[in-house]
Amino acid sequence: MGLGAACWSTLRSIVPVSAEEVKVTPDVVQLRPEMEEVVRWMERTPRDQVMEVAVDELKRGLSYRQLLGGLFLAGIRNIKPRPVGFKFHAVMVINSAH
Repeated sequence: MGLGAACWSTLRSIVPVSAEEVKVTPDVVQLRPEMEEVVRWMERTPRDQVMEVAVDELKRGLSYRQLLGGLFLAGIRNIKPRPVGFKFHAVMVINSAH
């Protein structure tokens, strides 16, 4: 399922971030209470609505680093290893997309 035109127009409303703001460091990918909240909304949000919710969260002050960290943590917690070993490949590819 691709991203629709409405989703792209929503994404255009996000302010770009600097290279410094998007560095992924180990402190970002730790399941702390504030990160648990990010992971939970990712888990609960229907797949076809997750982009809009993510944009809304960014507009409300969620940092890109928190969004990316939450995505890593949600992937680690929820992606099932089918086939065996695929789980961590699916999580590592997040960095390539980033």
